Amino acid sequence: MRRVLTVAVGVVAALLVVMVVNAYFVNRQTKPAHAGVGRLVALPGGAIQVREDGPRQAPAIVLVHGWTAAINWWDRLTPLLDDSYHVVRVDLLGHGGSAKPRDGYSMEEQADRVATVLEQLGVRRAMVAGHSTGGEVAIALVARHPEQARNLVVIDSEPNESYTTVDLLGKLAVTPLIGQALWPIASDSTIEDGLKQAFATDQVPVPAQFVQDFRDMTFDSFKDTFDESSSYVEDGDLERDFRSVALPEMVIFGAQDRLIDADKSISLYKQWKPGARTALVQGAGHSPMWEQPAKTAGLMVSFDRSSAR
Repeated sequence: MRRVLTVAVGVVAALLVVMVVNAYFVNRQTKPAHAGVGRLVALPGGAIQVREDGPRQAPAIVLVHGWTAAINWWDRLTPLLDDSYHVVRVDLLGHGGSAKPRDGYSMEEQADRVATVLEQLGVRRAMVAGHSTGGEVAIALVARHPEQARNLVVIDSEPNESYTTVDLLGKLAVTPLIGQALWPIASDSTIEDGLKQAFATDQVPVPAQFVQDFRDMTFDSFKDTFDESSSYVEDGDLERDFRSVALPEMVIFGAQDRLIDADKSISLYKQWKPGARTALVQGAGHSPMWEQPAKTAGLMVSFDRSSAR
């Protein structure tokens, strides 16, 4: 029995060593920026991919995607806006075609980076709209650079971490050592199953490009963005910044969001800012701009027009 126990301890120790070594190398991975659906804007710390659609002289709308996503998560919404708006889509650092360095993933750093991109593009007084983690970046951007915005739209961004539901695989994916061990072996079907939570039902097809967006990340950009997003909410920075915004604000949630409690979230946002406009999009989960783009675009345009009066 003692021999069996000794062997078992040795196996566990060896496995732990392998996991530590694997984590070391996985954590050190970086990737350069590459232009895919847009063009690159060179910035200190890493180039950012940006795409512009619609007439440049039209009022601007800036769209900021969420965690593990990219520019193309707005593909169904953009054609409904770009006749009347200059639509600017940005890949956050660590996502899509933007660079994937080892650091620089706080919501404030991401917000400042987007602000610098907008300055270089000559975009001012934009509607700034962000989805999920991108909503947090949008809030930080408008709070820190109010001169660049005319209003703010937050789409399915949790105001309180206790309102979120994460499945077991999602928890394991961000657990030290375990997450790094799972990262290189995750199959396309596993990634697809995880992404299905972003929609109202599992029957909503997950585009292959969304799976590729996930694969384009490094573990550092994946884990650090998750950690920084959580800290921004838990530390009260999201509440502070949302309350501080002096511009018109709108909060949109998919009524069937399976990741975040939509009703509780809207109630808390209204508690923070009673004047903020809110809306629930029926037939949509966590990603109304993909599942119900016409309804989402209609809400955004109506809000923009009314807030301009």
